[in-house]
Amino acid sequence: MTDELTGFVIEAAKPKYMTGPHKLPKPSFLDFNGVWNDAFDLWDRIGVTEPALACIDRSGWKNEILEPTRLKIDERINRHKMMLAVHDAELDAALFQLIGARVPVAVTGGMDWSMRYYPERIFRQVQSVDLLVHPDAFQAAMRALAVGGYRATQSVRPSAMCVELVRKDDGPRVRLGRKLLVNDEDVHVAGILQRASGSRITGLPMNTMALSPEDNFVYLVRFGAVRNFLGSPVWLNDMHFLVESTEFKSKADWEHIMWSLAQSRALGGAWFALSFLASAWGTTIPREALEHCSHKVGAFRRRWLSHLAVNNWFPLRGRSLTWKLRSGLLLNDDTLEGLRGAFA
Repeated sequence: MTDELTGFVIEAAKPKYMTGPHKLPKPSFLDFNGVWNDAFDLWDRIGVTEPALACIDRSGWKNEILEPTRLKIDERINRHKMMLAVHDAELDAALFQLIGARVPVAVTGGMDWSMRYYPERIFRQVQSVDLLVHPDAFQAAMRALAVGGYRATQSVRPSAMCVELVRKDDGPRVRLGRKLLVNDEDVHVAGILQRASGSRITGLPMNTMALSPEDNFVYLVRFGAVRNFLGSPVWLNDMHFLVESTEFKSKADWEHIMWSLAQSRALGGAWFALSFLASAWGTTIPREALEHCSHKVGAFRRRWLSHLAVNNWFPLRGRSLTWKLRSGLLLNDDTLEGLRGAFA
């Protein structure tokens, strides 16, 4: 049962069941509430409960599940829908303050990806409202949000990459950033925001920016694969729907993406993520991009990374320190950064 359960937990999170004719296959433990509880635990551990339950909801066999589990599924889906609405309202409130103060701002992270790239927003959970402003405009943005009743959840360090803000203690979090990752230089952020001026998110004010498809992909590799070792299938889904989007296919320059990843020393993470997407997620990845990363990564790292199957990448008992050390060194082109990531 353990192998089937693990396989089902991962399978339920795959994007092919979120759109088109594919339906999630029915598991053999349909009428075992105890096994379903184990499945919930695993989904929660790897952060894909909401997408997986949404796939079950459209599977066609949900009504065959015993009532206690079926009611639990419905309750989690309804709560997820409510939280999406709550975060949408928080995004509107924060943008109202920033746009009113004439602070240029880009929406980033899960809010952006769920709105622009996913077939339906129900398939992507959102845990915070992530915003990016130019470092020179950061203090002006903080003042504008303070007027709207926002306050920092902890003391703000002068060099902080971002600040978490709330209007109420139990309310949704707004993460105001002056950079995407801690090592980003101001000139790098300025370039990202300049390119973001050409992207928009439907339904938001016209002067709200969004990251370009290329910058979004590089960020997903740097943060999702290299920094967080693809800690959740959600990162893979984000990359999948981004790469398969019409916007990405029409605008993205893979040669420039590879150059940016090389500058960020993230080609190891890129090769693993792209290989994973092509082999296990069914994503269309250009052969040239895989070959470029493969050549730069080298035979030794490719061999070890190739041994890591899907089920081993999301281990049932969580990620041990040994697992993190191995993965950090394999995914990161910078050995020291790989070690730091493992102990973070």
